[in-house]
Order: sequence, then C-alpha cells, then structure tokens
Amino acid sequence: MHLPKAFFHVFTVLILLAGPMWGQHRFLRAIESQQWGSLAPHLDRRVEICIDDKVEILPSQRALNRLKELVQRIQPSQVQPLHSGSSQNKRSYYVIGKIKSNKGPYRVMLFVQRQGGREVIQEIRVEKM
Repeated sequence: MHLPKAFFHVFTVLILLAGPMWGQHRFLRAIESQQWGSLAPHLDRRVEICIDDKVEILPSQRALNRLKELVQRIQPSQVQPLHSGSSQNKRSYYVIGKIKSNKGPYRVMLFVQRQGGREVIQEIRVEKM
C-alpha cells in the first residue's frame, strides 16, 4: 500500500516543526522518569534552583540532589509539558510543565542556554500550584 505523496509531505513538515519542541521537553521527560543520568550532563556548573520559594545557587550535583529529593517526596505520576519558548536569537529557551503527583500539582520551569553547541540548564523552578 502506497501512501499519497501529500500525506508524506504533511507528515514530514509536522515532524520538522515538532522536532525542536520535542527536544526541549526531553528534560521534563527525564524528570518524570527520574533519569538523572540524562539530565546531569546538561546542568551548568552552578544552577539557580528554586523550590517552594527557597532560592539557592548551587553546584550542579547539589542542585540535582535537591531536585531528586523533591521528586522522591512528591512522587510524580506525570510531567506534562505546558508551554515553551525561545529568545529571539535562539540562544536560550524555557520549558514549563505541570507535575501531577500524590502531593498535588506542581509547576516546573527550566531555563536553558545554548553554549558552544550544547544545551545547559541554568535555572530550575518548582512551585506548588
């Protein structure tokens, strides 16, 4: 069975448009699945982390540990992407998601800077909704 060429072209365009958004949401998927090994290499040397209105600027490993502690405490069942956007020059972007957990809903925001061909998470914010 051959699919019409128009279907193939529409599908290709949708994949190309969704590609950047899909890549941005991989950090949310890493939090949901607790795949800390895929998140750790993307953390900046020092990360601003804000959990429940407590702001800290920590070395990457300590910031990751704070995020792990929160995730273990709230036990998320799902992290759902809500919104994302990028700067005009495409050197940075943010991703906002909703964490569904047995402790209630939380909002998570990540600010990511593109540096030398890699993406670096500079800020993580998590707040109860």
